[in-house]
Order: sequence, then structure tokens, then C-alpha cells
Amino acid sequence: MALTIRAMAENDVPSALRLICSAHPRQVLTEEAMRWSPGTPSRSETRTNLVAVSDDGTLAGLLRCLLTRDDGGTPQGLSYLASIAPEHLDSGVAALLLEAAERNFVSRGARTLLVGAADEAVQTGGDRFRQLAVESGYVLEESHQILELELARLSRDPAPPRLAEPVELRPLSSYRNDPRRIYEIDRLTTADEPGLRLEFTPYEEWLSGTWHHPLADLELSAVVLVSGAPAGIVCFTSDGQTRLESSMTGTLRRYRGFGLARHAKHSALLRAAELGFTHACTSNHADNAPMLSVNRRLGYEAVGSEGVYVKQM
Repeated sequence: MALTIRAMAENDVPSALRLICSAHPRQVLTEEAMRWSPGTPSRSETRTNLVAVSDDGTLAGLLRCLLTRDDGGTPQGLSYLASIAPEHLDSGVAALLLEAAERNFVSRGARTLLVGAADEAVQTGGDRFRQLAVESGYVLEESHQILELELARLSRDPAPPRLAEPVELRPLSSYRNDPRRIYEIDRLTTADEPGLRLEFTPYEEWLSGTWHHPLADLELSAVVLVSGAPAGIVCFTSDGQTRLESSMTGTLRRYRGFGLARHAKHSALLRAAELGFTHACTSNHADNAPMLSVNRRLGYEAVGSEGVYVKQM
């Protein structure tokens, strides 16, 4: 069967969404999010969805490509979210998509190439895609634990922080008209997380591409205030129905060690359960012991891992 590798088109979206959700059942994604594009074009990153299309017009596979640039403008390319139709798992579709992604990255000046691949329990065809990456010269750079929580099993007992000062959780929607303080907490706490270092998004791009993203749930997400001062954030994306995913949980350095992250996340998850959400998923770097501990105490269970693999051209 002949296959064509090309960029995803508008009319591919419904089929592409089904393909992604089949291969990544814990992925929080909607058709609206796949069609959406930020109002402010990013200067630091370019996203592309490559699809493999069979001669009868059906999608055989998809690979998401992200070209980023560091502070000095040096580009690097990441291929991830590989989604291959079950009948094409052994047909070479993944290899064709990865080769096309690499050619695109190299033509744009990238010399560092990355691949994201997960366990079979997390990503259908993940073991095959990981083997493909290794055989293509990629080596493991870092690993992330994928954890999931059935919200019906979430403890209803409070998880109060160990602080004498008053602590308040305020939904991010309260900052809808001026989220600059949220941006600063996100920027500062992200800088302390383990893992690959990328340039943090400038404010205007963050506002357009993160704050206004259709999956960003500003009602469930919250800022933690200690005596009225912002101390941390807990952020989620959601499909607006049953599934949510942690996008960031961070506490400013001076407020760490008092249980604020657990308190904030527990409170937000309780509210999600009350609103009818049933499952929560998160990903933590294998070296992020504090956050892994918080999530396990909340009842999250490991379902697999995802690796980031690197190759220098």
C-alpha cells in the first residue's frame, strides 16, 4: 500500500484525533485544541503534525514535531506523540514519519534531535517506536514516570499545609485580565525542575499559547496565596468532561517544605471530582522526588514511563 507523508490538513483533524486517542488513551486532547493556533506566533518554537496517508485517504500514522530555539537561537527538534494505526504497527509507517521529521528539522538548522517514546502501557506501539529510535542512533537522555489517579479513590481527608500564616487557593480565572504574576511563578518554578533546559516562553507568547490555550482549565487551576502573597501554582489541562492532566505544580523557593503543593493539588482534585471528572494523569521526571512523593501520597499510581532520546547530527 502506497503511503504519502505530509503535514496534517484541516480535514484530517477528526481522524487524527481518533488515532492519537487510540494510541495514547490518557492524552487530554480535543478537536478544538487540534484546530486551534495561538494568536501570537511563537519566535522560539514551531509545531507541525506529520501524517502518513494511505492511497485510500485513511490516516496510517501521525507524528508531532516541535522545533525549539534556545537563548542563542540554536534550533533543536523533538518528535513525539507517535500514533500509528494498529494495522500499520509493523509496516514501517513510524520509520517513514521519523525520517521525514528528521529531514525537516535538519533543513531548518537543527543538529540536536530528540524523540519521545513511552512504554506500551502508556502508548500503543510505544515499545516499537522506542526500538526504532534506538536503532536510528538515539540514546536515552531522561525518563519520566507516568502516573494516573481514579478520582473516585481520592481521599476526602484534608491535606492542610504546615504554616501558621493564612493560606488561600484562588482560581486562575481570577487573574484572567492580568495573569503576569501567574507567568512569573510559572517561569521561576519551571526553572527549578529537573530535565532538559529550554528557553522559557516570553510573556506575550505564553499569554497567547498557554494561558489562552483551549485545554487550559483556569477554573480548576489555582494560585496559592500565603498571607495574600502568591506562593505557588497548580495547573491543569482538561477535556472539559472526564479527564484532566497536570501541566504544572510549582512552589516558590521560600515557601517549599510546608506541604503547599500537596494541599493545592488535593483541593483542586477534590473540586474536579465534584464537577464529574473521573481520571487525572501526570508526568514527573524520574529525578523529581518531591513531586513524585506528593503524587503518590495523593493516590496516583505509576502506569508506565516515557523516555526522551537524543541524537546529535
